[in-house]
Amino acid sequence: MPKKVFLQSLGCPKNLVDSEIMLGSLVQKGYELTQDESQAELIVVNTCGFLQASSQESVDTLLRLAEQKKTGNCKKLIATGCLSERYQGAGGISQELPEVDLFVGTNDYAKIADLAAPVGAYGNTPLPNREYIHPPLYIHNENTPRLRATPKHWAYVKISEGCNHTCTFCIIPQLRGKQRSRSIESIIAEMQNLHAEGVREFNLIAQDSTDYGGDLHNGTTIEKLLAAISEKLPSGIWCRLMYAYPLRFSDELVDRLADSDHFARYLDIPFQHISDSVLKSMRRGSNGNYIRDIITRLHKKIPGMGIRTTLIAGYPGETEDDFQKLYDFVGEATLTRVGVFAFSNEPGTPANDLPDQVPTEVRQARRDRIMELQQGISLKRNLSLVGKTIPVLVEQVGVQNFEPLHWGRSEWDAPEIDGKIHIKGPNLTIGQFHPIKITKALPYDLEGALQLR
Repeated sequence: MPKKVFLQSLGCPKNLVDSEIMLGSLVQKGYELTQDESQAELIVVNTCGFLQASSQESVDTLLRLAEQKKTGNCKKLIATGCLSERYQGAGGISQELPEVDLFVGTNDYAKIADLAAPVGAYGNTPLPNREYIHPPLYIHNENTPRLRATPKHWAYVKISEGCNHTCTFCIIPQLRGKQRSRSIESIIAEMQNLHAEGVREFNLIAQDSTDYGGDLHNGTTIEKLLAAISEKLPSGIWCRLMYAYPLRFSDELVDRLADSDHFARYLDIPFQHISDSVLKSMRRGSNGNYIRDIITRLHKKIPGMGIRTTLIAGYPGETEDDFQKLYDFVGEATLTRVGVFAFSNEPGTPANDLPDQVPTEVRQARRDRIMELQQGISLKRNLSLVGKTIPVLVEQVGVQNFEPLHWGRSEWDAPEIDGKIHIKGPNLTIGQFHPIKITKALPYDLEGALQLR
């Protein structure tokens, strides 16, 4: 009988793609998947180590699942991903967690089936310090086994891995390595395969999607990838560009998004701040005027464009004047989606050692003020949609307490992070686009009814 495996994926969508590749590798080698951790002989946790808070969540998850070695069927517990990468070596996480049998870094997730085998490509020889960690150089392709964990109708497509930036608050380049872009041909082939499987929404992800292709030194660019998608993929889909770093942001990129009906009017751009002095300290490579210019160009070329961003409040050295500039910017820009994080001190990053650290309670208060401001902006925008009919991708059809419980997402709502549209109406099909008339607005969600023809 095949061995049963339980996999817990933590962290970002990029980590989830790695987990899907691990699942594909395990199933190909004869493992049987289970959602019951007590039945699994092999448990794998794909960890997150981006922040100390996420590292602690990963540790807590590992300790909880390690109990299955006592009470369940578990014979081997493996930690993969960023936690293993961040805290490797002498005195690292492998010494702190003797309950874990093997730690695998961010480079070798595709080898998980061989690494998990008691006898296999690596034999019975114990691995040094229970670690299998190498410099992150790997990037998968369209032929890599992958078993998706997302619904049938939407998928993440990782176009590159790693990052070449040196933002002072971010540890990702240390965990994921330098940027490694896939070829356009590989990405298109994967998207065509996914479309044949029923995928109608493609979320293109990377650490820096606007710099896609720059490391290949053969003329590959994000603009050429978008052109290829428009040429090679059929219409009637949504493509969504995520993590568009606001540095190399060309007019051609804006034109590609505007001129093709393949792309949702949605762009995720992590601005982080608007104050020139803070952006300089962060090593973001651009200033506030450049950020405002991006927003202007997008709205001018693409009416109804929805922009999502992330911001950091309480960065070291952020004065009251710097924060006021950020607060005013959020009020003036009226962005569609805004996520705000209170600055987190992360050992190993330059920002952790900067002077003029903002007190924790001030960071949190500043974060809360912007979120409260954005809630009002979001509600006002949602109110403007009441009475309009928009295409909605239906995500769930069901009944709860004898009442219909249907919901979906608009083109301005990325999966797992943005709002929902609660829908009334019969004959809704999961994974299909339906015309929905918006009847009610909430701060982040909407309500609507199927518009009968």
